[in-house]
Amino acid sequence: QTCKAFYNTTRSRQFWYQLVESCESICGGSKINESMERLTILDLERWVVRRLRAYESWFSDSPLALRARQFQCSKAKIGRAKLLPGGRWLLASTPHGQYFIYDLDSPHTEPQLLFDPGECD
Repeated sequence: QTCKAFYNTTRSRQFWYQLVESCESICGGSKINESMERLTILDLERWVVRRLRAYESWFSDSPLALRARQFQCSKAKIGRAKLLPGGRWLLASTPHGQYFIYDLDSPHTEPQLLFDPGECD
């Protein structure tokens, strides 16, 4: 009975809205980038867990356990890359002006073409 009530509580949007607001005030730094209504409960949960882990790691005396990802940039030669706030998305550009996005939370990171100046009229 208690487990079911706890589960139902953690599946409510209001529960995660309150945790997001708490994280934004306690952890400081980044705010949620989108309207919370547009995000799924799972997205909100991931956002909160990421912020709390970062906050805990920052103030911990233990050495940081870094997460590294390796993947092939097979579509094009990457000139510059920027890890976007939140740590999930990597934005990369080529010397020819193409822009790709990588979802680093995906187990199979494949670049998605966002913009190609060669395809513009």
